[in-house]
Amino acid sequence: MVLGRAQRWRFAIGASLVLIGSVGRVVPAHASEAPSVVRAAIGPSAAELRDKVLALQPELADVEARTAETERLLVDLQARSSAVDHELGAADEAQRAARTELSRYAVAAYVSGQTKPQELTVALLTTDVGDLDVEGDRVLATSVHTTLVGRARDATNRVVDAEQDRSQVDAERADLEARGAELTARAASLRTELATAQVDAERARLAEEAEAAQRRRAEETAAREAQQRADEDAARAGTPRPTSVHSGVVPSPTVRAEIIAIMGGQVPRIALDAYYRAAVLTNRSMPGCAIDWALIGAIGRVETNHGTFGGAVVAPDGSTAPTILGIPLDGRSGTARITDTDGGALDGDPVYDRAVGPMQFIPGTWKAFAVDGNGDGIADPHNLYDAAGATGRYLCSTSGGPVSIAENASRAVYAYNRSAEYNAQVLTLADHYRRTIDPTLPPPTTPPTVPTDPGDLPPPASPPGTPPQTPDPTGPTTTTTTPVPTSAPVTSTTTTTPP
Repeated sequence: MVLGRAQRWRFAIGASLVLIGSVGRVVPAHASEAPSVVRAAIGPSAAELRDKVLALQPELADVEARTAETERLLVDLQARSSAVDHELGAADEAQRAARTELSRYAVAAYVSGQTKPQELTVALLTTDVGDLDVEGDRVLATSVHTTLVGRARDATNRVVDAEQDRSQVDAERADLEARGAELTARAASLRTELATAQVDAERARLAEEAEAAQRRRAEETAAREAQQRADEDAARAGTPRPTSVHSGVVPSPTVRAEIIAIMGGQVPRIALDAYYRAAVLTNRSMPGCAIDWALIGAIGRVETNHGTFGGAVVAPDGSTAPTILGIPLDGRSGTARITDTDGGALDGDPVYDRAVGPMQFIPGTWKAFAVDGNGDGIADPHNLYDAAGATGRYLCSTSGGPVSIAENASRAVYAYNRSAEYNAQVLTLADHYRRTIDPTLPPPTTPPTVPTDPGDLPPPASPPGTPPQTPDPTGPTTTTTTPVPTSAPVTSTTTTTPP
């Protein structure tokens, strides 16, 4: 049967094709795994993208192979279509010839009286010749007529079969063309996805290489810095820690006993005497400065808690033990970078400078403003008398006028340490010291202000940084832990601040 032949063709074509619906995106085995937080943040790694490329390549090859197979089947179908067209043409021709022959015979038979008009209609439409008389010429006419009718019907069946084949071929062609179009579109999509994955994989590879190189550089830098610190520590280990000169020279008291009593222990007696003496010596050597002990004492309190930072003790001659040393000014931890200027003689560090002594002078600045405050013939930054005298000299040299004027005092303190917080702390504490001794002083008209950064200031005396929080001098007696100043060693000290 023709229908059976069409079914066999459809089965053969169907067996040769892969349903487009089964051509899906290849998903790597690990795609179902939950991505890590880091990977979600920075995107797929180069290895993951390479896996995607490797997964897409065989899928694309498979789709391209299926596309080629579909095109081959279309070529075969075209040949079959040509054969069907030829068969249909031949069947049409045979049908026309059979019907023409049958029509001629029917006319001739009618004219000769061998059949009746109604019998011709029956003969043309059925295989049964009807109720014709079976005798003589009628028998012969009927036999011939039956043969011609059979031929006509065979020719008609042949045309019907050919038309069914034509319809089948057209349907199969439409199916193949649709499947081929879908495969072509899928192949184009896969090529685009593959190209994108390849570009992304290369970018990820380059990014990972750059990251690895940056990490190596960071590790190399860290290793160099660690080695540098080890070398610096080795150099420091060979440099003796500086000690304060214990001359034993104790200057005569400058501050009166009643002032010591009024301060009530807020400032230790030796420190209070050192600040008073420093103010007297400074005003004597620099007339017009009008500096008082309170401003010098406030700096001493903020810098090292009057020379007692880290458990240091101030002797009657002003010497301190152990000596107070700041952290290396190596540019790390927010510090300034100041390479060694004293060979470690003042700060025990032959690599970088450190702030030294109870007033935390940088060695280079100390050399410019050194003072012998206790009269022993030695200017020692680790001696509180000498350091307080140098502080007075520095403040007067940078104030631009009498320090008794608030703006000048603010400028001088800012020069000492380039910190707005430091400036406010020192000026506020100095004002408190003055009012402790003389409660009748009028209140300040304006709060302490930080001057616009002058461009003509000398190097600071103390390294800029965030100073410790000074306890409220007007509050009750409390035990507080003083935070570590940036210019002091990495330790802390517990102090008691009376009211």
